[in-house]
Amino acid sequence: MQTSGRSEEAGNCYFDFVEVHYDSAQLDQALYNASIAFEDGNRLGLSLLANQYLIDYAPDSDLVPETTYLLGETYYRMALYSEAADYYEQYVDTAPGGEHVRNALINAATCRRGLGQQTAAIENLRQLIRASDDSDTVQMEAIAASNYEIAEIYREAGDMTRAIAAYEGVIEDFSDTMPDRAMRSHMRIADYYVERGQPDRASQWFQRGVEFWNSVPAERRAAFTADGRDSAARAHFEIGEQIYVEFDAIQLRGDEAAVQAAFLSKTEAAQRAELAFTQVIGIGSPRWSVATFTRVGQMYQVFFTQLIDSPVPDGMTPLEQEVYQEELEARAAVLKEQAMNMYGSAIETARAAGYFSDFAQVAADRYQELDPTFKSGSERVTRPEYSSFSWMQSGYDFDITAPADASETEAAE
Repeated sequence: MQTSGRSEEAGNCYFDFVEVHYDSAQLDQALYNASIAFEDGNRLGLSLLANQYLIDYAPDSDLVPETTYLLGETYYRMALYSEAADYYEQYVDTAPGGEHVRNALINAATCRRGLGQQTAAIENLRQLIRASDDSDTVQMEAIAASNYEIAEIYREAGDMTRAIAAYEGVIEDFSDTMPDRAMRSHMRIADYYVERGQPDRASQWFQRGVEFWNSVPAERRAAFTADGRDSAARAHFEIGEQIYVEFDAIQLRGDEAAVQAAFLSKTEAAQRAELAFTQVIGIGSPRWSVATFTRVGQMYQVFFTQLIDSPVPDGMTPLEQEVYQEELEARAAVLKEQAMNMYGSAIETARAAGYFSDFAQVAADRYQELDPTFKSGSERVTRPEYSSFSWMQSGYDFDITAPADASETEAAE
């Protein structure tokens, strides 16, 4: 009957058999079959009843462990997570070598964590680690993932001493097995030092994150999750961000020699920032690609603003002043266009990914500053036009390469 799709009717037939043949040696098998039939027919309440009858009336049956596991599965489907966790854990206790032990522990840990029962969740994960075979590739990945989840639980509970130790353990022990989790662990530790107001320590971990990403073979990078890619992209972005702060602080002021020296320093800082920022785009993180396009656009805009606002050096004749001003304005116009292209890339990347952030808003606002006719809605479509960033050469006689094609911190300002 079950194969014909009449699962509920099959379950009722097994129940009828139990009522008539209560003392049958096949009582346990009939109740077990009834539970499966009702489960297939989505009659979860009746499935639970059949399983519970089996445990109550055939406690010595070899089917009790499997039935206990099925009770956990059914309660899980019903979103009754406390009961599900209880039965999963009971199954592990009664059948420590059972075929479902690892899945039961994973589900039990998920339930306990969702219920806020962190200690029980950690114990389930530790049991999972002990029950897994580190010579098996799949099970080794589960061991690595469990260690990372333990670190996450400690972090969520505010126990940062244990969390940091656990993250460091993931990096130490599982960088080869699960580089994705190791990459994310680097950023968790960096965040810890950011929150503690220790930027130098945070910077060290961002740099370690960059170095770690660069050490991962390309085929392993391709398997990174979105979170892993976000972590790798952020590590590169934060290194560029540190240089951006240095870049932003350099002002083009003074006589011609001072402006020239400042310009050279600013260009050198921009080139160093480029080395970090350009790596972000290739990692494949929309979130940090938007941030990167915005930051690079801001760099171009800073150059643009400081060039057009820079005073004419003393000692020039009127004709020299006019030529100098025209040259600055021409170069500034190119910088303005490049800034707009970068902001356009940020906006379009955000639109394509459906990801909107402070950086995306800044890109739209800055684009509108440079082109008051621009509106951030559908009135105007911007198009990404950069696959890499080409900075100006040193000195006033710099050259800006034409654009090619292009593939979050607390505040983007």
